[in-house]
Amino acid sequence: FMYSIGADNVLKKSDTKTGKVVKKVTLSEKNNAKFTKILKSVSHPFLLLGDEDGNVIVLDSETLLLKNTIKKIHSGDAINDIFHFAKRSVYKFISLGQTTLAYWDSRESNETDLSIPDDDVNSKRKVFLSDDQEDEILCGAFVDPEDGETLICGMGEGLLTVWRPKKNNLADQLTRIKVCKGESIDCIISTLQDDNCVWCGCSNGNVYRVDVKIGKVVEIRKHSKLDEVSFMDLDYEYRLVSGGMGKVKIWEFTGDNLEEDGEFSHESTSDSHSTGSSDEDESESESESESESESESES
Repeated sequence: FMYSIGADNVLKKSDTKTGKVVKKVTLSEKNNAKFTKILKSVSHPFLLLGDEDGNVIVLDSETLLLKNTIKKIHSGDAINDIFHFAKRSVYKFISLGQTTLAYWDSRESNETDLSIPDDDVNSKRKVFLSDDQEDEILCGAFVDPEDGETLICGMGEGLLTVWRPKKNNLADQLTRIKVCKGESIDCIISTLQDDNCVWCGCSNGNVYRVDVKIGKVVEIRKHSKLDEVSFMDLDYEYRLVSGGMGKVKIWEFTGDNLEEDGEFSHESTSDSHSTGSSDEDESESESESESESESESES
């Protein structure tokens, strides 16, 4: 099944084999907050949705009935990202909002007296909040989701922050890695092939492979000259999939070829509708005609 939600706050569950909507529900909020993030548990039947007011609701993924609500996790700021804290528990999750990181239990409600100090509220709510990072935290991922030793977060000013739960229980970052000054890091995913590396998608249209152990960018790929990279995933062969507003690319590894300036050259790619395009064709593909765009959409 596939789950989707739009600006109308209507959540739909669709059958991916037929494309038909099999169940839908309107998630009415008192303040009509829009939802900014949706996540399906890979091991249990629940669905988590974060909204622009910092709330997370937990639904039964089979019936779409409400199971729990965790309110105002990031002091009313929008939920930028949610991901599983599997090392701690199947019910533990991490959320990112504005300038803080939080982790919490999806089974525990936080209906408390909001008149008491924030620190006491968070303690009673079982919501553990990090120190203020003074830069917006946009995305995050564990370098190795199974061991949960190292967490990487993408920041609004082009930095990666490194967190280690065992060091300080995620109270604060431990170090930073420079990736792309003046650009935001909008999405992160582990390579799942190298214990030390993650992929970062940025607002400048580039995808960076970063070795967290040595704290350096080791490869750069150009997704687009005009579009930011807002989504990444891995296919069944661990090939990188990058996406933006205009296109989706599946990247084929062809080897690490250094350019004269010491950076890695762009790898060849396959667009979602073809099998042989490369970055040499980038300028041509950016100026496709309207008819070609329609053909691409159809295929």
